Amino acid sequence: MTSEKHLYAIPTNRDASKSIKSLANDIAVAIDEHVLLPEQLIFVLLDSSTQATFDRNHAQLKASFKALKITCLHIPVSAFDALLNQVLDPKLAALVVGSGFSYGKMVNKISIIAHLLGAHYIHRRDSDVYLQANNTQITPLIAEMRAFNENDQFLLVGSSYLGAWGIDYSDVADDLPTLRKLFSERV
Repeated sequence: MTSEKHLYAIPTNRDASKSIKSLANDIAVAIDEHVLLPEQLIFVLLDSSTQATFDRNHAQLKASFKALKITCLHIPVSAFDALLNQVLDPKLAALVVGSGFSYGKMVNKISIIAHLLGAHYIHRRDSDVYLQANNTQITPLIAEMRAFNENDQFLLVGSSYLGAWGIDYSDVADDLPTLRKLFSERV
């Protein structure tokens, strides 16, 4: 077991209540199996959804994590972006905050949050994924913890799960040569 803090992060812009409920079980199993101590884990829901959806996500977060003794934060992206705009150099803020949604920017924000909270490892999940039913032997979090124990060079992970896996290439949508490289059959 690693002794450092771990950030378990779900960025979302949608109703993630079913995913939150499912992924809370990922954490519960890891704690029950003594793979991770509750005081080592910080859960963050980085949310850019509408107010009504934010409220649904928050209610599910409270219900799902009530029994778990871990730190949980539900962060509105707009508030975090406003903070970043205040404290960062404008050129850097433009790269991290910018305008429009970007998966890359969300990963950067999660990394900043991990640093601010003193987390050494990041476990990132999508908001439309769920654990496989009856999976209590080897959950994604347990697999990641085992991998960290073998090699702590990797600090940001995600793992096998069920759900849509979208690829966001909007940041290079107008760059045809880069798109050809990304989707080329050659390696």
